[in-house]
Amino acid sequence: MAFKVAVVFAALNSWPGSALALERRSSIQVPRSRSSQEEIVKQCSLSQHAAAEVLQLRSGDASLGKCGSGSAMDAAPSGTAFMNLVQYGKGASEASRRVIWVAGFPRSSTSTVLSMVSAGQTSFTEGAENTYSLFEPCHDGDQYDADLMNLTRDGCGPVLWNLARCEFAGVKTFWGWADSHSTKENGQVLDADKAGRFCKEADLVTFKTVDYGHRLREWDWLIEQTPEMHVLDVVRDPRGIYASWKMLEPFKTLVQQGQFYSLLDICESFADNLDFNHPRVHHVVFEELVQQPKDTMTKAYQLIGLPFGDRGQAWLNKTFDAQECPEPKPWEVGYTDCHTDSKSVADKWRTVLSEEELDAFNTNPACQKVIEHYGYPH
Repeated sequence: MAFKVAVVFAALNSWPGSALALERRSSIQVPRSRSSQEEIVKQCSLSQHAAAEVLQLRSGDASLGKCGSGSAMDAAPSGTAFMNLVQYGKGASEASRRVIWVAGFPRSSTSTVLSMVSAGQTSFTEGAENTYSLFEPCHDGDQYDADLMNLTRDGCGPVLWNLARCEFAGVKTFWGWADSHSTKENGQVLDADKAGRFCKEADLVTFKTVDYGHRLREWDWLIEQTPEMHVLDVVRDPRGIYASWKMLEPFKTLVQQGQFYSLLDICESFADNLDFNHPRVHHVVFEELVQQPKDTMTKAYQLIGLPFGDRGQAWLNKTFDAQECPEPKPWEVGYTDCHTDSKSVADKWRTVLSEEELDAFNTNPACQKVIEHYGYPH
């Protein structure tokens, strides 16, 4: 068994904003008896308490539901703001397990990069160097125990915090469990109990998001508090992403109705991430991946500490410029990793974007910063 002891004292002043957060918390009244507080501590996942504590220290917001730090703090020993033991199970320990978060916009190739990260590890049915993969946690289709986990109330932070620690308490269903990129057991979709067990036994835990992580400086707290985590920020020419949205449903309708990200939103996020420097945040460029897949994959593996070998090469051979791709299921058309002509997708934006859209791109400082940094054509 491997354990992590997380102790946060009320005198912790080195955390940015912690003095304000603790000052606010000192006036919080928690209308519960000590016995009911102890029951809440038992019901909530240990990592859920930890996530609530970290979020409250950052924001001073006490409205974090029944797993909030007020209940944990009041049930804890006197003089301690929060004390917790997080159990990591009989598999890989926190020190040996790597956590890889693949972040980016839809249609930037995040799914392919998720597959790329998982490709060098074996599946659970084969039994060694296991990986646990999850497709798009924090999706609208997820189902949670509303008292323990609530995206509307708490945001995605507690979900990703728990996932990085292989804690699935409060999760009824992840929408992404059914996706082909997620770990299965002999082809069968996992439930929370099996997912938690597989995750804790894994040497590598990897997941990808497309609605969270666009501006990585907002997630610095999660990266700092998860030292085993690396982030692969997937970058693609913003014009290519936006062109793909304009051609493929459901994005096409959302763009037409003005209910989705704009072309300039993509530029501003990418430009902001260029100014966020962290040793465990790495940029993977889509155009480099499709043009030099082996070099790009090898470099990414080196950055996150994974060996590149035969399994990685086999994945490359069946994914980029493949001789033949399996026929996709009806709901997978346009969303598969395999391409017979990988390079052809890079410049499709030239025939898709309007003159008005191109003018907006060419006059926007953030867009120009992005194309200059990554060497995209004017």
